[in-house]
Amino acid sequence: MPALTAGGLPHLQGRRKQQGARHRATSWAIPVVLGVIYGMYALWLDSNSPQPTPTAALLGLIAAIVMGALCYVVGRAQPRWSAETRGIVYGALFGVGMGFLVSLAHTSSVLKCTAIALASGVGMGVCAFYISYGGREYQKGVERPEPGKSVERPERAGG
Repeated sequence: MPALTAGGLPHLQGRRKQQGARHRATSWAIPVVLGVIYGMYALWLDSNSPQPTPTAALLGLIAAIVMGALCYVVGRAQPRWSAETRGIVYGALFGVGMGFLVSLAHTSSVLKCTAIALASGVGMGVCAFYISYGGREYQKGVERPEPGKSVERPERAGG
C-alpha cells in the first residue's frame, strides 16, 4: 500500500477548493434570493393599498435590502453561536419579518399583527433550535451509522 505524503491526496485537494467556492457563493446568494423574494412580496402587498406605485416600489426595495442584509449577517455569525442563541435569533428575525408583512396587508389590527409575529417567531425559533441542537453530535465528531447498515446492539444480560 503506498504511503501518503504530507501534502495529502491531490484529487481531494481539488474537492476542498470546490467546496470552499460553493460555500462562499451560497453565503451571499441565499440572502440575496431571500431578500428579493421578501421585497417583491412586500411590494405586492403594499401595491394593493391606495398609495402610489413608486412609494410601494421604494418600500419593497428597502425591505429587500434590509432583509437580505440581516440574513447575510445572521448566516455569517451563526457558526459561533450556541443552539439556543440560533433559535432566538432566527425566531426573532422570522417573527419580525412576518409581522411586518402582515401589517402591510392593512386588514389587521396591531394586536393581530403582533400575535401572528409572536406565534411565527416562536415556531421558527423552536425549529431552528431543534435543527441546531440535533446537529451537535455530528459537529462534535460522533460518527453516525451509514444508511442501510445495521447497528450492533449490546445483548441483554440473562436473556
